[in-house]
Amino acid sequence: MKNKLTTREAISIICIISLCQLILNAPKIIINTCNTGSIINILYISLIALFVCIIISKLIKNFPSDDIIDISEKVGGNILKFIISIIFIIFFLLLILIALADFSYLLKCIYFQNAPLTFILLFFIIAALFANLTGFNSIQKTSTILLPIIIYSFLIIFLKSIPDMNLDDFTPILGYSYKSTFQTGLLNLFFFDFLILYLFIMPLLKRKNDIKKIIFTSFGINIISLIISILSLIAVFTAHINSSNINSLYFLTRSIKLSTFIEQIDAIYIFIWILSLFAYISILLFLITHILNKLFHFKDYKQTSYSILSILIGLSLIFTDLSEINFLEETLFKYFSIIITFGISLLILILGNLKQKRHFNKKEQLYEK
Repeated sequence: MKNKLTTREAISIICIISLCQLILNAPKIIINTCNTGSIINILYISLIALFVCIIISKLIKNFPSDDIIDISEKVGGNILKFIISIIFIIFFLLLILIALADFSYLLKCIYFQNAPLTFILLFFIIAALFANLTGFNSIQKTSTILLPIIIYSFLIIFLKSIPDMNLDDFTPILGYSYKSTFQTGLLNLFFFDFLILYLFIMPLLKRKNDIKKIIFTSFGINIISLIISILSLIAVFTAHINSSNINSLYFLTRSIKLSTFIEQIDAIYIFIWILSLFAYISILLFLITHILNKLFHFKDYKQTSYSILSILIGLSLIFTDLSEINFLEETLFKYFSIIITFGISLLILILGNLKQKRHFNKKEQLYEK
């Protein structure tokens, strides 16, 4: 890639991925699992994710020019490279599909009740395609501009919900039960699938020595954003979250009044979220294209993008029922996400380091002889 990422751009891209999951239904899924125990659950799973971040930050430094696809090739050759590439492509396609379905349903319910859901889906897919065709540089710049706006919008939601907070809203502190907070709640690790981006970002950086700063800064931003989202939702209307299919954060924006002139700012939030979703889909499309080009060595970047567009349109036409998407998101996708993030990716990174260390040891032995 010609235009390498600055530290700020890398942090923005990683945070856009996780914050868009908050904009969608990640907070609702976590609260449905743990109820008032969600805060304890977040702190618990954050410690696990932080431990994994420390491992990644130590091991990824040994591969300054490689991403997880290159590392998998070094570990198991072309066969493993192909398998891992297909797994990640499927995973990123699922992320896009779930995001499109969730947000398109929200827009249809609020503004476009009579419009076919397919038209709304196509609007996002085609817009993201154009963003990719203009080059990754535009995605870099857009993400950097959007990140502070999104963070600021989360802070407004949190600050406006503080007057409604009551200590009773956060009890019992373990939610439904100890089991739901610490055992079933382990599945909420799905939120940390942004850790996968740490394994793709290294070769794209201008300053590779900043990788630790990127990892821990983005991790901190994401955790703080998650906590204030959960706090705001529990304080205002936990019961309503469990019974509604519409985006939970959207209801919070409906309750915000900035002044007598601006009583409801939900339309502003929707506009910010639309831009965020464009960036989110564009980043994931870039990653899919990047993997395909590594795998098949395509010469024409545009043709690859058009092929992915066709697949997305086909998948969008298949999954138009929101109940199917919710089932996919809240059950199967959780397991898939955790297995890839905390299982497959980490295992390949560890094996890659062990193989590299063994290779260096052999070289040293030959040199000594």
